[in-house]
Amino acid sequence: IALFGALYYLAIFLGVILYFDTKKCAILQLISAATVFGFITSLYLLYLQLFILNAICIYCMFSAFTSILLFIVSCISIKQVFERAS
Repeated sequence: IALFGALYYLAIFLGVILYFDTKKCAILQLISAATVFGFITSLYLLYLQLFILNAICIYCMFSAFTSILLFIVSCISIKQVFERAS
C-alpha cells in the first residue's frame, strides 16, 4: 500500500507541474479525479485503522491528512478555473 501511495503522490505532483506548464483544463480534471480516488481510499484506510485493526499509524494519518488537503485544494482550484472560463 505504501508503494501505491508514493506513486499516487508522485502522479499528483507531476500532474500539477504539467498543469502549470500547459494550463490545460483536462490535466486539472484528471488531477481532481485522482484526488477523489485518493480521498476515498484514505477514508477506507482510516476506517480499517480505527475500527478493524484498532491501531493508529502516525505515517498513515499524515498521508490521510495530506490526501484530504489535496482533495480540498483540488475542489477549490477546479471551481476557480471553471468560473474563470465561464
